Amino acid sequence: MAPQNQQPKEETTESKPPVKTNWKYLAIVVVLGLLVGGMLMYSLQGINKGKGECMITGCNGQICSDQEVITTCEAVPEDACYKNAKCERQQNGECSWTQTKELLQCLQDVKTKQTSIDTSDWQTYRNEEFGFEVR
Repeated sequence: MAPQNQQPKEETTESKPPVKTNWKYLAIVVVLGLLVGGMLMYSLQGINKGKGECMITGCNGQICSDQEVITTCEAVPEDACYKNAKCERQQNGECSWTQTKELLQCLQDVKTKQTSIDTSDWQTYRNEEFGFEVR
């Protein structure tokens, strides 16, 4: 026998509220993702930066680099040695002058000439008042 006081179960259909997409938060996440991705790409480019062709640069053509370099325009005797030198990427991956016998000899010759200036025919300046002389 079934109990008589029981009421039949009503079927309840609870409707769930529709899922709202919060577009603000989604947009913020997307923008942040793009920013982080952009910064990552920029930093990776920095790692590869300077991996182009080596070039002769500087005011007097005395610099070997893979980027344009601005220097002061002070001519020094060593600059002449680099006119025939080879600017290329070295084994360490950096652009530099290839240290050939000719380049090294030229640089040594310039250094020797600078340290051995013949002053035998120079005039001497004497200042009697202050007691010094300069040759």
